[in-house]
Amino acid sequence: MLSLRRHEQSGNLELIYAHQTSRTTGYYSTILSGIIVGLLTYWAGTCGLILTGNQTLTATREQITRPEFGQAIVIGIPIVLGFTALASLLVGALPQLVHLSWVLLGYGFVTIYLGALLKLPDWAKKLTPFGWQPKVPVSNLNQSVLWLTLAGTVGLIILGGLAYQRRDLQVN
Repeated sequence: MLSLRRHEQSGNLELIYAHQTSRTTGYYSTILSGIIVGLLTYWAGTCGLILTGNQTLTATREQITRPEFGQAIVIGIPIVLGFTALASLLVGALPQLVHLSWVLLGYGFVTIYLGALLKLPDWAKKLTPFGWQPKVPVSNLNQSVLWLTLAGTVGLIILGGLAYQRRDLQVN
């Protein structure tokens, strides 16, 4: 998604938008490719972690089962889509602040991996999509949070698209 901003700054999009390609088509095709690449990357990484973990476990009863594997994949989808939606909203509405998506990603990493060490409160962890991720298979998958996150993601993408259509291209 951030490549759209980079191509806009370098002036590459002027040539594309000078023809019959609409800004809406360029925006949503960039989002679609970002979502596909993000989900495939997440799926491959999760598969690698789970398969490696299963190979190191000696007892088969300790290994991750197919339903647990499916839940592990499903809980990460809203996170990937959430960060894509945030980046698309920033590219559309506030392109000068597009790097805030990296700040939020870094903050999420710190709160999830170092939150217990730093003794961060639960509300600080809930400021990122990682904070809403259940600890599957220890806890159950809350589908209402999953669907609410997906609805918010769609809303952010649409708001970013509307803002992107209304603003001028910014070329350096």
